[in-house]
Amino acid sequence: MPTPEPVTEDPLPELITALRAYTDLWRSRARQEAFNATLPIPLDSTEGWIIWRLDAQPPARAIDIVKATGIGKAGISKALRRLADQQLVRQKPDPDDSRAALVHLTQQGQDVAAAMRDAATAMVRASVDGWTTEEQRTLTALLTRLVSAQGAS
Repeated sequence: MPTPEPVTEDPLPELITALRAYTDLWRSRARQEAFNATLPIPLDSTEGWIIWRLDAQPPARAIDIVKATGIGKAGISKALRRLADQQLVRQKPDPDDSRAALVHLTQQGQDVAAAMRDAATAMVRASVDGWTTEEQRTLTALLTRLVSAQGAS
């Protein structure tokens, strides 16, 4: 069995640069405006993050949304009120903690979340246009592995 050649150059700075560039692109104002234009109702970025989070891991306490998004308590509370006023979320008592409530997406909120998933899929699909299915699967596997190694849920 041949011995692999030792790595002479650290690839991690390039990986960090690529991840930063992709994150910056994904969160850019132009990308967010294009994304929001596809949704059935206008959302600000905090509202969008809440729906995205609740779609991935429902239900959640407000404090869990704060921790997951990095947005402050006041910002999350205001956004939750706006989302409740639009009938996109509802709160129910937490059966494990009578002092807390769990936030759920309503059916209308689930419809908005589905539109968000569709928009994200379309944007990523456009980015990987021309890639082979194997290249797409490789990227997915490597990103999944990276996220798992970071301890994200």
